[in-house]
Amino acid sequence: SKPSSGSVTLVTSVDNAYCTVDKAEVTVAAADYAVPVVVTVTAVDDDQDAQRTCVVTTAQRGDTAEYAGVQPQETTLRPANDDVAGVVLVNAPMEGSVVAEGTEEAFELKLATQPTFGTVTVDVASSSADCRVAARQVFFDASSWAVEQTLTVRALQDKVEDGDAECAVTAHVEWGPAEYTGLEASFAVIARDVAPAECTDATVTDGEGAEREWHDSDGPRYDCAWYAVGVRCAEHGNAFPYYGMTASEACCACKEAKDKNYAPAAFEIDTQHSTLPLAEGATTVFALHLGVEPTSAVVLDITAEDGVCTTDVASVVFDTKHPWFLPRGVWVTAAENQGGRQCRVTVAVNGAATADEAYKALAAQTLDIAIADAAGRP
Repeated sequence: SKPSSGSVTLVTSVDNAYCTVDKAEVTVAAADYAVPVVVTVTAVDDDQDAQRTCVVTTAQRGDTAEYAGVQPQETTLRPANDDVAGVVLVNAPMEGSVVAEGTEEAFELKLATQPTFGTVTVDVASSSADCRVAARQVFFDASSWAVEQTLTVRALQDKVEDGDAECAVTAHVEWGPAEYTGLEASFAVIARDVAPAECTDATVTDGEGAEREWHDSDGPRYDCAWYAVGVRCAEHGNAFPYYGMTASEACCACKEAKDKNYAPAAFEIDTQHSTLPLAEGATTVFALHLGVEPTSAVVLDITAEDGVCTTDVASVVFDTKHPWFLPRGVWVTAAENQGGRQCRVTVAVNGAATADEAYKALAAQTLDIAIADAAGRP
């Protein structure tokens, strides 16, 4: 109705940052009381796959007696969500592309939307032992979700002519907020069988880092074996790892070894980050694997900083029941209300339970975990 005198100021506000209004205040003169005032509400275009709700409140401010006591009016809006969570493969090989043994193809991985909170952990693996994917695990958070991370799929070189094989590469969300639970993306390549290379005159790097000449005429001095995670070359029963090299490069030392600083035994904490990001109260996973076949069971003890984070297991065992060349996953959970702190996980060989002297001599390794404050998550 028309104010008896003066004017009425209408104040419009929104309860969160998901919507905005173009007019926060509108002053209506008594003479214009019947003229509609248009206030435009705009839903903010974010990058998250989440349903938002905005409450728009309109209240009056003024000295006009008949409007003094009028209660604010609220309107609830639910903006349409135009973002769909997903794992995005970028520059992936075309379905059925051929990758020759001993070669690799690169591809990139990113997310389609910003996670609503926490870190999204994506495990990447091949369905066939004829191929290997690196890295095997990647992480995305609110700041890195759109940053493409580069991975490779390698067709492994073996010592036999056993025909081509199909390798399906799958990127599966192992952990993340609700909108990412269970999502995955995949492609398939053909690992083209290639006849193994013959050993020729080459420089050999032995387990002590020393170089010496080896020739075909020296006879079968090396017994070579190809495994799912790398190559072992053994001379007189002493195993030396050539981890990460192709069979033609490493087996029988057909080419000069590229890394002269390897140890006769090794274990690795496999994660893409030097410091693993994790939100308080959240859980993620890292992998452990051995670098060379042990002579007997190897036990790795896992300890986490008390009160800051915990692991699902206290130790892992690599033996014939849990083959040494298969990675073992370890789940770590950040305690609540630990945002801003850092947790250290230590992995050490249990000397009492491990008989292999080479592994017993290895030093402990650590993984630092940076815990983010998740107090503001929806």
